Formats: sequence, C-alpha cells, structure tokens
Amino acid sequence: MGAPYVEQLRQSQVLSAAFVAITAAVVGVILNLAVWFALHVMFKEVGTFEAFGLRVAVPDPMTLDPIAVALVVTALIAVFVFRVGIIALLGAAAVVGLGLLGVGVIIV
Repeated sequence: MGAPYVEQLRQSQVLSAAFVAITAAVVGVILNLAVWFALHVMFKEVGTFEAFGLRVAVPDPMTLDPIAVALVVTALIAVFVFRVGIIALLGAAAVVGLGLLGVGVIIV
C-alpha cells in the first residue's frame, strides 16, 4: 500500500541525502550511548577531560571491575561466536547477575 510512495521518496536525491544524514545521526547517538554505558559499567569512576570545546570521558584504570569485564566478554562471545539471540542473552545475563548478587559477589 505505501511501498510505491516510499520508492518515489527513495528516488529523490534531496530526500535520500536527508535520510542518510538522519541515519548517520541516529547511529552516532547509539554509539555514544553504547560507549557511555560500557565505561560506566566496567569502571567505578569515570572522569571527564575537557579541551578545545570537547568533553571526553576518561575512566580511572584502577577502578576496573573484573566481574563486569568478565560478563561483558562472555556476552560478546555468546553473541558473536555462538550467535545467541538478544532475548536469551538478556535473560541469561539477568539470571547470572541475580545469582552473583545472591552469593554476595556483587554488592549493590
């Protein structure tokens, strides 16, 4: 029903360029959030470095959480090597996290 209209929009160079710009902006926001969450999960203290109008998050290497890093590496291996689905991965990570909390390895 809407496919012919979408195809007409794709043929317009002006709209196609706008869609490319919007897509790039969305990908940039998602990447920024991923890096922000990764830093704040794996490091207990994250400072900022500001210069030349830029603000960069700088983690303190001494506050690296080895349990969080192990969970991240395990999740990456599960997704990229064993092709585990995202729902199963989130469920397994929640169970492991609650288990570690119950045993006392993780203190909130």
